[in-house]
Amino acid sequence: MTGDPAGKCAVAASMEPGFAMAMALEAFFIVMSGGANGRTDERVVSLRRRLQYLVDSHHCNFRERSFVAALHAWSDGRIREAAAILEGWLLEQPHDVLAVRVLHDTYYFLGDAEQLRDSPGRVMGGWDAQRPGYLKLCGMFAFGAQECRQFALAEEQGMRALSEEMEDPWALHAVVHVYESLGRRYEGQRLLRTSRWFWDSATLLNVHLHWHWGLMQLGDGQFERAMGRYDEWLREDSATEALNVCDAASLLWRMELLGIDAFDRWAELVPLVRRFMGQHVMPYVDVHIAMVLAAAGEESLLADHLASMRSAALRSPLFEPAMSSTVTAPLGPEAMRQADPAWGFLHREEALPESARAEPSGAPVAPCEGGLQRPRGREGTGPLSPAVRVADEHVAGPDPPSLRDSPFSAFAPASERRSVVLRSNEEFSLADAPALPLGSEMDPDAQDRPIIPVPMSTLPVLPLEVRVPDFGAVDDGTLPEDAANDPGSLPTRPELVSIGGVGGLGLGSHSLVDPRYVAASVGLAVAEGMAAYRTGRSDEAVSRLLPARSSLSIMGGSRAQRDVFSLTLEAAATQSRRMLLARALLRERATNAPNDGHAMYHLSSVLFATGDYRQAAQSRDRALRFGLGQARHMARQAHPEGAMPKNLEPFRTG
Repeated sequence: MTGDPAGKCAVAASMEPGFAMAMALEAFFIVMSGGANGRTDERVVSLRRRLQYLVDSHHCNFRERSFVAALHAWSDGRIREAAAILEGWLLEQPHDVLAVRVLHDTYYFLGDAEQLRDSPGRVMGGWDAQRPGYLKLCGMFAFGAQECRQFALAEEQGMRALSEEMEDPWALHAVVHVYESLGRRYEGQRLLRTSRWFWDSATLLNVHLHWHWGLMQLGDGQFERAMGRYDEWLREDSATEALNVCDAASLLWRMELLGIDAFDRWAELVPLVRRFMGQHVMPYVDVHIAMVLAAAGEESLLADHLASMRSAALRSPLFEPAMSSTVTAPLGPEAMRQADPAWGFLHREEALPESARAEPSGAPVAPCEGGLQRPRGREGTGPLSPAVRVADEHVAGPDPPSLRDSPFSAFAPASERRSVVLRSNEEFSLADAPALPLGSEMDPDAQDRPIIPVPMSTLPVLPLEVRVPDFGAVDDGTLPEDAANDPGSLPTRPELVSIGGVGGLGLGSHSLVDPRYVAASVGLAVAEGMAAYRTGRSDEAVSRLLPARSSLSIMGGSRAQRDVFSLTLEAAATQSRRMLLARALLRERATNAPNDGHAMYHLSSVLFATGDYRQAAQSRDRALRFGLGQARHMARQAHPEGAMPKNLEPFRTG
């Protein structure tokens, strides 16, 4: 959608007060901006109350009730549950392109690459290629495919959408991702330039696409042009949305990694990020807030922000209702090795700070096999199962009055405590649960040790119950009469997770992790690591960023957006003189992106330090030949006589 979609929905709702879909979409656009908390933002709370009134007064059909239920779950932080509701609706109505789009954006916030690809893929087969909206599905599928590194498939589907319907910013965005990932920066910049007429001023993606353009200019060594693009398009326009501020911070951070001074630009971002502090909607956004505060030298605000992230995690339940399964606490080196097979050879124990090497003393919990914790003094023989089934629901914070005793009470707060049923049928309450992820009274030293999430690939998969509307799983494909007419018909539908196991219908490989757990573990660890690097504590940066690198996706966003964390880890490893670690990380990057000139140049410096002189010389040569200056090199090859056309003027040398 072009322009201001939330504003357009608001206008539509004002013209027709009972237009539930307009209100639901307006609320979705607001919460998906990345900086609005659905439980505290006045606009969203007002919309939720109005929608609930329409539901309670039987003014909503089943489609509208499904969107309202998904909105309640999304706004309350139960994003996986929102996805499951929309997936259920699409089982019955696979031609609802709005539902596909909202679901696609939901998986973007969850960082679930497979479901970004598969959610449109599940409905495309039932669409005729001539049906309106089909090309939008191609654009969504293309974006998901490139997130899964299926670049050829992504380019094919994205270019198909653009060739038949040029004004599709999301398809354009997907193809730009492909070109950037493959180092085809010249083609990427040309595509952005030739299509600029439709995306530059009329879409939600214009700031983000200028960010991509700036990244490609950085990759080609056009530093002044990249800074000029920041000043013209991100410096001022970034004030609108949280994700735009993240783009501005990310571009400045990458420039400084390359030795380009941002001067007072960091200070200009501080008032912008302060608007989003305390919201804790998306860990990806919280980390970028920490980056801005650290780079601007706002030590007090940074400490407050990190404390707020920690406090929000501790106030929230550890488990997402009916969909969460892991409890982890700060772990020692042995548990780190168990959690990440790469830990043993990438992170030598002698390089760890003392606080990370020390095992907890006096804590009422003890490490057990698998990296999880068992309370001392409790009966039982085996370690705590990492998979649980939540028997009661709970969401922190007061319940909005208009949502109480409603047909959607299954998606609203219900109690302050709940029990958890383990596989061993042993019951205990959250008060008896293992140590909280961060700095609780039970473990005073926890804040000084890295937070290591257990990779989801190591966890067993158990059947789950998902509280979603029953959309009528009957053989003839029709809705049962009670489900079609009863606005309170929201029973459990276990088949949502039985098709394809946990990986099917929106429950991806890391679906069992609560977003608040992510903020408490991965998000906070990355925020501390980025702040440590910016303040000259490279050792601490490595100790925070390295264990989290395999779990970055669950913070949300795209691979390109999260790459700034990996770049910082590589720089921190080099600055802390962990050359073997830096060499391994940079070789990994060079293998995946052989046209990344900056990575090749960085690798050559590390190889010189480790004594690999021949490979160092080769890497530096490749950096200059295939990375830096690629656009100018290709332009000269195409026009050896010097008659460079006007559309290549930005790449003219001299």
